[in-house]
Amino acid sequence: VDAAQALAAHVATTCGGLKDLDSLAVGLPGAETLALELRCCALVVEGIPRDVAGARLKSKAIAMGALRAVTGYLLDVAFSAPGARDLDRGSIGWSDACARAALPHALATLGGLIRSHPEGAAAAAAATSTFRCVPEATPEATLEATPEATPEATSAAAPTLLRLLHALEPVTERGVGTLAENALECVEEVDPNAADAIAELRRATKATNAQKAMERREKMLREMGLTRLSPASPSLGNPPTHSSVSPVGSLGFATTPPGGSGFETPTGSPLLGTPGARD
Repeated sequence: VDAAQALAAHVATTCGGLKDLDSLAVGLPGAETLALELRCCALVVEGIPRDVAGARLKSKAIAMGALRAVTGYLLDVAFSAPGARDLDRGSIGWSDACARAALPHALATLGGLIRSHPEGAAAAAAATSTFRCVPEATPEATLEATPEATPEATSAAAPTLLRLLHALEPVTERGVGTLAENALECVEEVDPNAADAIAELRRATKATNAQKAMERREKMLREMGLTRLSPASPSLGNPPTHSSVSPVGSLGFATTPPGGSGFETPTGSPLLGTPGARD
């Protein structure tokens, strides 16, 4: 019992040093030692048995603040800067956050703490950022009465841990994406409600990516001077309509070219049926 208590306390204390590693430049005294401590802590947590004794040890570490230290680091420290906080993967803030030295250790420890531990997984799924961006005071702002933010508005605007982990899934550097995906899988295994929320996040991302791909394709076609035929185009086997006419340079003729044989070229075919083309 005393050994489990001491180990849980050590894990919680070590997790509190995540933010300290980011402030130490590589090569400075203490940086390598702290990185090794965080790595060993993650390995210890990941190696906790998935049995009653292991669940009890995780509960002790979580009660002592280990999970709160990890989620707080991820949401309120690593990804608190503009861009990173908004999960804007094209921003400098996001790139800087993904390059933080303690990020892989935090994700690995997170996965270890919540694996096969329903209470820990539920706490992680409910974690939101407590970081508050205070705007600079201006003369105009001081003259206007600013209403206090309601708890509902604050909760809606605060990034959640599930959204952050999902946004990190495509990151390939240092195995960050794999670690984030593993943490989400740990939540899905023991929390059905969180699993539904994660599935919805992935569906929304898939739809957004499909829309962006379509927009890029349409832009490329416009730059090439090409347009798509409408579903009512004669070349697609449908009755001709006014909207089916395509301009010169389209992917296919909507009507038979002058002097042609009356044979309509399939859409996208390089054979346009010009006079004299047949032997």
